[in-house]
Amino acid sequence: MRKLLILAALAALARPLRAAGAADGSVGSALESAISDAVKMKESGYPAPYYVGITATRSSDREDDCRMGALDASAAQSQSFVVGDVRVGGYALDNYPPAPPGNFLGFPVNLGDAFALRYGLWRALDAAYKDAAAGFLRKEALRAVRGKAEYDTDDFSRERPRVRLETEPAPPWTGPELADACREGSAAFRSTPNLLGADSRVIESDFWSRLRDSEGSKVDFGGRYAELDLNASERTADGLEVRASRSLVAVSSADFPSAAVIRSDAKAVLSDLALLKVARTTSPFDAPALLDPSISGAVILALGKRLSGEDLRNPYGAQIFQGKLGTRVLPRGITLEDDPTLASFGGVSLAGHYAYDDQGMPARKVVLVQDGILRNFLLSRHPIIGFPHSNGHGRGAPGYWITGFPGSLILVARKPLDRAKLVALLRRECLKRGKPYGILAEHLIGLSQNGQASGEGSIRVVCEMVYLVDARTGKLTLIRNLDLVGTPLYILNNILAVGSNPRVENSVADGVPVSVVAPSLLLSDIETQRSDESPRKGPVLPPPRAPKNAFFQPRAIVPTIPQTAYVEVVRYALKTPPAASALTALPGVSRVSVRRGPAGDAVEIEISGPDIAALGKNLRRLDAALAAAAPLAEIIKSVLCPPLPLPAYKARFGGAWPLPEKP
Repeated sequence: MRKLLILAALAALARPLRAAGAADGSVGSALESAISDAVKMKESGYPAPYYVGITATRSSDREDDCRMGALDASAAQSQSFVVGDVRVGGYALDNYPPAPPGNFLGFPVNLGDAFALRYGLWRALDAAYKDAAAGFLRKEALRAVRGKAEYDTDDFSRERPRVRLETEPAPPWTGPELADACREGSAAFRSTPNLLGADSRVIESDFWSRLRDSEGSKVDFGGRYAELDLNASERTADGLEVRASRSLVAVSSADFPSAAVIRSDAKAVLSDLALLKVARTTSPFDAPALLDPSISGAVILALGKRLSGEDLRNPYGAQIFQGKLGTRVLPRGITLEDDPTLASFGGVSLAGHYAYDDQGMPARKVVLVQDGILRNFLLSRHPIIGFPHSNGHGRGAPGYWITGFPGSLILVARKPLDRAKLVALLRRECLKRGKPYGILAEHLIGLSQNGQASGEGSIRVVCEMVYLVDARTGKLTLIRNLDLVGTPLYILNNILAVGSNPRVENSVADGVPVSVVAPSLLLSDIETQRSDESPRKGPVLPPPRAPKNAFFQPRAIVPTIPQTAYVEVVRYALKTPPAASALTALPGVSRVSVRRGPAGDAVEIEISGPDIAALGKNLRRLDAALAAAAPLAEIIKSVLCPPLPLPAYKARFGGAWPLPEKP
């Protein structure tokens, strides 16, 4: 919603006509004519342009916000604008700023009216030239004062012109379709009206750009994505807020989730929230950790953003990779590459796929880190020492400054391991270091990164589910209100092993769709800090009563309640238990553990059923079987784990028993 509000004023000035008005060819001709005039600009006492580029963009954004199955707010807008790239001086030194600006650079125009477009181009290029001339003189003065830094080289790369003329494709989504998905996402929360937050948000963004420049490049390109976010929160007994969420970024209608998938994800959010509400709290600590793909992907993306060529030359930035080319920055056996030419991975579309970058350069695969050694960077047309040309990674949100930015980051390991081996290694590392617990972190909620020099690119990772893993027994204990912190380089340098479960993590970073193909990562150490949440008093008023039909039914969509398997773990104390093989033959019994004791034996049994009713039936059969096997003995029954949905049981306990296996 914030992006829409920022752009609303510009949208009011320029309402482009999508179907009518100037055709693509007419727009391109107008841009080329404006460039031929702009290269002749010359103000007395100021240098003339040596390069002029114009990018004309039509951009559309829509956002729907829903709560409890109802649409709370909806905003949609379209705008068109041009960004002029006027450079004075020369390729070696021009007006390119020392630090990339973060403000919106677009000048509103009307692409549907030929005269209005020419007028807008005249205004935009005249202003761009004046800013460029003044910026070049300031930069020359700054160079005279501070001298040339050891990392300074040419300001603009020399590239051969590219030509790619395309027709803008039709949008894959409709407004009503996205609004229905938004309402569907929050409808499952109606059954839990005591939630503090019960929100669903759908964002659609698409753009189409035409780039023309004085070097002869003519490149048409665009992009689109739809993002679905489900968020729920509740306050615990100690006044802290806990949150659970699910997020998905789709780049085609085939990737957008169905109503059934949306409802299933919303119910998973509620299930996680119920666990978090009763989870333990603990003081911050450091320990070995196993990160799931969503969290390892966020850390890899944070590292990738620091591999930008602009970051190396920004005197106010972190510059964490300055002087490290050819040195080891990751453990042996690990390779990190960025390949925006890949359209999909494992059958999942990659949001970071593109054919040409925002400067008209063709996308290229780049091996950034090879076997742990830093080999390359993400480069726009702002070169760095040793790399005089772009490698097709000049990207930015429409209307914003273009820098070297990730497309589709892929981490590859020489010897990946399955989850069971990773957990075993985690426990072994804890024992080796004298740590009673390790960390298992799952489901990314968010990540913040400090890009300033003082912060060295430090990050804070907010995870939904964080478990303590008992080093000796493997038991999992859910904890809350702890975040993972550190610098991405330090975190990834602690990699002990990599999982065999690479997963596509699509997201939108700084307004740019990106992808990370990331597996689970086992780290020798990571630090935790308390979350930024502060305790507050819970609601005073009682919540409204949940409606009898808690599910919202948009249009012809009829919700279905999927069957969920349930699991329970029980313990029987008796003198002479039957053989374990006889018990595992009973319906629903999956594991049996027998422990000898001086007063008799303890039998722990994991039993399940396809639903809660079937679980109860299987338990009654088990009780009858034990009573028949020992009709005269006293049998003491206790419950180690009450009935839990199978996903919640696996998330909480994994492969461990709910309690230490003691008689």
